[in-house]
Amino acid sequence: MLDNGLPKNRILFAASFICLPLVYLSYQAFVSSQIEFLRPSLRGKWITHPNPPIDFQQSSTCPDAIFYRDFQLDKPPEKEEIRVTAMRGFWIQVNKKNISFDSPGSWKSSILINLVPYLKSGQNTIRIQVSGPKNPPALLVEGNKLLRSGKNWKVALNPDLSDLSTASIALQDEHYLNNKPNPIRQSIFFTFYLIGFLVYSALGVSVLLIRPNKTKFDQDTNLWKKHGFCFLLFLAVATIQLHNVYTYPHTRSHFDWQGHVDYIQYIANHWKIPIATDGWEMFQPPLYYLISAVILKFSGGSLKAVQIFTTLAGLGNLLFSWFLLCQISPRQTRKRNLGFSVIAMLPMGFYMNSMISNEIFSGSMISGTIVLSIYLLFKKRLTGHKASILIGLVCGLGLLSKYTALFVLLSLLLLLGLQLITRQVTWKRIVIIICMVSLTCGWLYGRNIARFGDPFIGNW
Repeated sequence: MLDNGLPKNRILFAASFICLPLVYLSYQAFVSSQIEFLRPSLRGKWITHPNPPIDFQQSSTCPDAIFYRDFQLDKPPEKEEIRVTAMRGFWIQVNKKNISFDSPGSWKSSILINLVPYLKSGQNTIRIQVSGPKNPPALLVEGNKLLRSGKNWKVALNPDLSDLSTASIALQDEHYLNNKPNPIRQSIFFTFYLIGFLVYSALGVSVLLIRPNKTKFDQDTNLWKKHGFCFLLFLAVATIQLHNVYTYPHTRSHFDWQGHVDYIQYIANHWKIPIATDGWEMFQPPLYYLISAVILKFSGGSLKAVQIFTTLAGLGNLLFSWFLLCQISPRQTRKRNLGFSVIAMLPMGFYMNSMISNEIFSGSMISGTIVLSIYLLFKKRLTGHKASILIGLVCGLGLLSKYTALFVLLSLLLLLGLQLITRQVTWKRIVIIICMVSLTCGWLYGRNIARFGDPFIGNW
């Protein structure tokens, strides 16, 4: 017996919508060759070169890596098989004899190789050459403990193995993942930073422990008393972040600033949207880069102007958060002030907003999509076509900013689907939203499917 008389079809509908994203993410992680996810294994570890010569700020290529294993056998075994998976292609030699095999359709598909015809008593060698070419080559060999990949394997870049060294466990031992010195810990003001953090944390905990009177709400309608604290805090945060724009160059991000700048300059010079293979970051949806290219042109080529735009976009995220808090707690000033204080003081905004990156802009676009959808669906409970068109438009703009907006759209469709079952909305409203999303961003994802066979290219 179902509690509260909840209909079975509603439960099945909700369960299917919850499972569909999980199925899709599983497909992307374990099947799609576009997503560079190294699947876990109990019979081997992914290995790679400890310091591959690749420039992560440029669209450079990485040379092949040669993974090498030598081992002793008293006598050839009657059965010995290994399962090889490599990102992305590989060739294998056992005791200097090439082993032929049918290439898999995807680098995530493994190849089962029978070693018995190639093994001998005494010294044996396995040599597997793996090609990227745009990523550091990685190898997984699954088999018995003697042969499975791990730190017992060697790796080299030179064909003569003159630079042979111990292989690194992928995503763990590579040189470029080594811990960087913590600038806050090394600062002479570290003690003051620590005391300030502890005081701030204690104040937050004490406020949370104070139980407000649930029946008592703000009676004062004075706007300054209700929103003055949030306004002053917003001004302080905005001042600091704009000061960061003035102080820090756009090159401060050591990972991918060049890729984002190249994308903006490409649009500013050609006035067309690039495809994913044109540059390091050019798999990204184009809305941020298109707006930035316009700003770059009108500012005479000033990247500092693009930094200011990015920072303002990040501050927009704070405004969306404040608006949402006002909708959730319209008559509880202390709750709003506490929530906004936590959001405004998050470190990410201070160190990221002055960078040239679509991450900040897309975060604000997706936040705006969430806030507007909540406001129209639950606060105003608008059911007209105009509200559906507006929600579809902002969802489409979110998808033109970052692939991550897909999860917001799926969540929204889940809620509308549940409302459709309970007859709170009509199917026409859902169709209008889907059509508006398709009109706004369908051209981009259609182009990706036509060129690459997948709507989502690169990473998320």
